[in-house]
Amino acid sequence: MATWRLITNLIFLVTTAAARPPERTPSLEHSHQTAEMQPDLQVEQLLSQMTLEAKIGQLLLVGFSGTQLSKEADYALASLHVGGMILFSRNVIDPQQVHRLTTSLQRHPARKIPLFIAIDQEGGNVVRILKDATVLPGNMALGATRSPRLSYLAGRVTAYELHSMGINMNLAPVLDVNVNPINPVIDIRSFGEDPELVGELGVAYIAGIQEANVCATAKHFPGHGDTSRDSHFGLPTLQHTEDELFDVELRPFRYAIEQGLDSIMTAHITFPLIDRAQPMPATLSERILTGMLRNKLHYNGVIITDDMEMRAIDGYFGIENAAVRAIRSGADMIMIIWRQQNKRRVFDRLVRAVRQGELSQERIDQSVRRILRLKKRRGILDAPLPDLAESPERHPVGPAVSRLIANRSVTLLKNDLNLLPLDPSRRRRVLAISPSSSFLLTLREAYPAIQTLSVVLTPSHAELLRDIAQTKKLSHDSDLVIVGVVNRHQIHLIRQLVALHQAPIVVASMGSPYLYEQFTAVQGYVCSYGYRAYSIQALVDVITGKTPARGLLPVSLPPFFPYGYQLMLTRQRG
Repeated sequence: MATWRLITNLIFLVTTAAARPPERTPSLEHSHQTAEMQPDLQVEQLLSQMTLEAKIGQLLLVGFSGTQLSKEADYALASLHVGGMILFSRNVIDPQQVHRLTTSLQRHPARKIPLFIAIDQEGGNVVRILKDATVLPGNMALGATRSPRLSYLAGRVTAYELHSMGINMNLAPVLDVNVNPINPVIDIRSFGEDPELVGELGVAYIAGIQEANVCATAKHFPGHGDTSRDSHFGLPTLQHTEDELFDVELRPFRYAIEQGLDSIMTAHITFPLIDRAQPMPATLSERILTGMLRNKLHYNGVIITDDMEMRAIDGYFGIENAAVRAIRSGADMIMIIWRQQNKRRVFDRLVRAVRQGELSQERIDQSVRRILRLKKRRGILDAPLPDLAESPERHPVGPAVSRLIANRSVTLLKNDLNLLPLDPSRRRRVLAISPSSSFLLTLREAYPAIQTLSVVLTPSHAELLRDIAQTKKLSHDSDLVIVGVVNRHQIHLIRQLVALHQAPIVVASMGSPYLYEQFTAVQGYVCSYGYRAYSIQALVDVITGKTPARGLLPVSLPPFFPYGYQLMLTRQRG
């Protein structure tokens, strides 16, 4: 009890003293957007000493294989002079190993200028470091809390831990406004469907990251929230005018730019009503990157492309020529995650483009200057060589912040027949079904009389038929069925249960709230917007009546539930 009181007090101190969300007026941090126009003697001296190859290397943000300094990483540093490296799950074991890896990268003898070391640690379902790190609920859970202070804390806790591991750039937050219910790639990675909410929480999250001296990277400009196609596998197109973009998608980015956003990641999406003559993905569009982002939004920070090996780029334009076009259009860094030969091809093509006059030396210097200034601003350029003896640290209130966000986010949308919370005195025969073993175990610990059935997360046809048969058999003797949903693969199972008319059904969604539209006949629906441990515990606490459902729906589900909908439980266990 004393420990929990200490943690609560720490959160109170942080939230009242340090976590005040920034206002949407230019702050002191904003001064770096205008200060970019002033010469920086250190940066200019560095720039004057760099060869063309060294400059081109600074434009590359690359991935590599292995959990230690590999031949691939060594090649990128020694031969390509890369300016940044990005870590994925394939590079991660635990924080101690990550710290050793980032130290070896920064101490590499061929590294002349300190590296950006980046990672996608968004929170929720998109995280790369899980073991011995604070894994916070994701953006849509934060959207359900409506709390800029919690969003600030999420950014601050994440950045604190990343910085202690030697990671100085987080490719977060997602500032996409998710207005398309069938969006296959953003969904619960977004704060919600309201651009004001996305902007408010996004700005607070960015402040938390950057105040911990880690670069924030808002994505995916100019907005991936209204797409119905995944750019990893194809080229999405949006029929939006520029005015429509400024009214919805661009508002969160504008707020973030006003507050001094470090970097922006582009989206591989075409906008034919903006690029009328020759529609190009935003990543390759001079009208969008220079005309819109640089000139109209007055952004002078670093622009990073999304991975150029995604089908939307490499499958349509070819990675080398696309890299040249991206730099010419206004991008500063080219992201290449996977193939070593692609990194070499892009490097050589960019060098050749300058020597042949396709890209001017001035244009390259412009991007390198932005990169070096950002490295200086975040203390990367002048950082001493990292010490292998140092040990990464968890944020002291990280777990408590995760718990607080999760508890504030759970949203109850439907509770016909007052099925929730579960009441042990009613002696119901309750069956819980889910592909999440954590959900079933947590629910069984809280309500021991429950019967559970584990189903396959991504079933084959034969596995689905088997799961349906087992479900029918067990549900026949049940008074209530709770289905813990993780993804769309549970839709058919729920429809089968509804068709049986054997017992009322409560769906506990650990994934997208939009899934409700696929099984509207269920009697209960409650959302946690994530399947990590704290979100599952908060979901179970609501189901069993330990805590109320406090979340507000961050999207609309017409005609069923409006934006901001919240249903209160009529009773709660004391």
